Amino acid sequence: MNASTLRLSRAARLRGALPCLAIMGLLAVGVAALPGAAHAQYKAASNAILKIGNKLPTLSGTDQFGKPRTFDNLKGPNGLVILFFRSADWCPYCKGQLLSLQRAAARFKAKGLGLAGVSYDSVDILKFFTDKYSISYPLLSDPNSETIERFGVLNKEATGFRKGMAFPGFVYANATGRIQETFFEEDYHTRFTGGSMLLKIFPELASSAPRDVPAPHIQLKLAQSDDVASPGNRVTLIADLSLPPDLHVYAPGVDGYRPIALQLDATPRATPEPAVYPKPKILLLPAIHEKVPVYEGNFRITQDVTIAFDDDFAKLLAAGPPSGSLLKLDGLLLYQACDSHVCYPPEKVPVSWPVTVLPPNTVRAPDEIQHK
Repeated sequence: MNASTLRLSRAARLRGALPCLAIMGLLAVGVAALPGAAHAQYKAASNAILKIGNKLPTLSGTDQFGKPRTFDNLKGPNGLVILFFRSADWCPYCKGQLLSLQRAAARFKAKGLGLAGVSYDSVDILKFFTDKYSISYPLLSDPNSETIERFGVLNKEATGFRKGMAFPGFVYANATGRIQETFFEEDYHTRFTGGSMLLKIFPELASSAPRDVPAPHIQLKLAQSDDVASPGNRVTLIADLSLPPDLHVYAPGVDGYRPIALQLDATPRATPEPAVYPKPKILLLPAIHEKVPVYEGNFRITQDVTIAFDDDFAKLLAAGPPSGSLLKLDGLLLYQACDSHVCYPPEKVPVSWPVTVLPPNTVRAPDEIQHK
């Protein structure tokens, strides 16, 4: 499974508060002036090393505390999740992703998963970042890119002080060291969060406390992978539905009936991926001898949304509070509920997911230990 290239939306509307992003003044921010990146894209199909089921390559390095690390002393009872990232010194997207992993670190541990990051950063850079942001999980220094190259994720087009950096992405291996899944971004701006990664591995989870939303005929709860995100982060939105006995809604793809649909309002501040619906049940309608796809009982709809990373949005965020600005991801849940006797009128239920978006992290390591 790999992330597709994500594009910025050209749609029109942002609903926000804390403060309202639409009326904030623009301030200059150092993101545009940050060092550029080699624009090579990671291609999963060309990396035979990380095929699902393969034995994990040798993983070794020194962490930010000077401790030698290997797969055996990093893994949990259910395996290990490894994040390859470009740099905790100069890459704001990496730093936003690393902080999202810290917010999710306790949940990784609760699910029996070890967690580690790997980059070409020095131990000193990783220690500086750890001390500044209270990172609790291991970050492995691979200054000669030996581990990065063994895993087949070395960006060979990178030059200058970026030479040796990895393509950003995750590798999940079970406790025996067999690769279960990989998640690599084709666009270096876009990053899975810690919460969204947990949902990919354990689809039944939700990190935020579910919120009840009034909805005719059904029970509806909203949740999300992350309450806090950074520009470029991919957040998973969740709608959990519970239908009483003898009630169903039609699934997408049904012919001649109104299917359930999750529709997000357009905003230039977030780009949605298509909503993901579960496999439906095939229901026989005896009166008309027709079979139709439906949902009954409890089921979940999810939708990934990538927070915008364009320069204008970065300036708006930099003008706001360091604690972040609120972005509301609004939309509608459309459905028509039916039982064995009647089909009720179609419904449109407003839904909303609030995400606090942090300003881009442009703080670099001290000059004497920076990549140069």
